Amino acid sequence: METRNYRPFLLAAFILFPVLATALFLFRPDHARYEIESIWAEGMDGSYARAINESGVVAGNIGDSSGGTLPFRWHVETGLETASNPFDDSAWVFDLNETGHVVGTSVLLQPGKHFIRHGFVWKKEGEFTRLTPVSATQSEVACISKAGEIFGRIIDPTGKYVGSWDSSGVWTPIDHSSDASSEIVFDGINDLGYLVGGIWRGDERMA
Repeated sequence: METRNYRPFLLAAFILFPVLATALFLFRPDHARYEIESIWAEGMDGSYARAINESGVVAGNIGDSSGGTLPFRWHVETGLETASNPFDDSAWVFDLNETGHVVGTSVLLQPGKHFIRHGFVWKKEGEFTRLTPVSATQSEVACISKAGEIFGRIIDPTGKYVGSWDSSGVWTPIDHSSDASSEIVFDGINDLGYLVGGIWRGDERMA
């Protein structure tokens, strides 16, 4: 019976394996180095980044000296840009699209620590617009699509309704099959237009 000597192959494997493993590790596509960049401005009180688009534009909130929050846009080449909110005490950013339009919900403090909420869009050109329809008392904005369609919900005396605003700020409700006792909340949208969020039925919550 012929006996084969596997020692040379085992020796070669032990020698080559660390080399191959190191090469694969070093050249993995996802093996990247990350650096932390602080987004800050003199006189501001804290900041929080909420979204980033494919162009590297970051959007979020930055605290002002009065205790409120302002929306900001930031890019490594152009620096920090903040928007003044002409309507409410604070504005909370939730999303931005590839164009650079920023959306979120601003709040106005009422007596008795009650908040009134209004969705907003802060366009790349600088315009800051409330998105509460005349028929509603409040609105909340969750996300904006690549095409510029804005999604959220309105609140009126009869209930809460999900829908969208077009680039002109015109509101269109979205029909859905959930029963009247359900509360739908949007959280995000991808480039194909698929929305995600949750459905609340009393204490029960579902995606």
